[in-house]
Amino acid sequence: MTPFDSLSHNQPFDAAAPAADYLLEIESGGETLFGTLLVAAGSAAHPTVILLHGFPGSEKHGDLAHILLRAGCNVLSFSYRGSWGSGGVYSFAHVLADVGAAVAFLRDHAAQYRVDVANMILLGHSVGGWAALMVGAADPGISHIISMAGFNCGRFAKDVLENDDFLIMLAKQSWVHEAKPLNADASDLIDEVVTNQEAWDVTALAERLHGRAVLLVAAANDDIAAPIIHHEPMVAAYEAAGVALTATVIEKDGHGFYNSRTRLARTILDFIENDAA
Repeated sequence: MTPFDSLSHNQPFDAAAPAADYLLEIESGGETLFGTLLVAAGSAAHPTVILLHGFPGSEKHGDLAHILLRAGCNVLSFSYRGSWGSGGVYSFAHVLADVGAAVAFLRDHAAQYRVDVANMILLGHSVGGWAALMVGAADPGISHIISMAGFNCGRFAKDVLENDDFLIMLAKQSWVHEAKPLNADASDLIDEVVTNQEAWDVTALAERLHGRAVLLVAAANDDIAAPIIHHEPMVAAYEAAGVALTATVIEKDGHGFYNSRTRLARTILDFIENDAA
């Protein structure tokens, strides 16, 4: 018999407890976040992935969500405050709070949605990868964290401050374009990361990540979260602190991993199946 592979096979239909999707409304900071929860087939509680989009979130990684669903995981995808229809104002502090609210929602509704609360996995891309590390380090109940092309907000802020006003202006202009789908002010976002540069530097999380399994995936040609600036310092800090780390760099690809979706998916599946089972 050919081994089951969620990259190419579907799970058998379970009439008693079929796979399903639910539109969720999650309260955070007095605002409503909209999300979708994919629930895997089978009556048992399932490992549950919280899939965190980046800034601004035009790439939602729906392909990964369905591969993970076929692998037997529930997958929650949602939009932070002030993004893609969710209420309120977008900010990076709100992103962190909103991820925490999503985790709490799943714990509170675990029986309803067949959530294995002992096996909850934060999986984030870019700023979502930063948020996964930040929230995972602060929540001992999250034992597995995956960051894809993780953007280190604290390191970015330090680089901004070390450069002249012209480069700061260019950064703000770039973020003005990126922030168009958001209820946000780009200048306020830059100021926010500068103000929080020490607290939001994920290389400083190493000691708080003990007891978690961490996967860091970078792309060699990433011009947004360049590995030499964002990925490599994280790897060095976590290895030095003895974090249970798996780290890889995918060659000949950029920030969105658009040339290597199958390899990205396989890397994530191997980590979950071998380290998060």
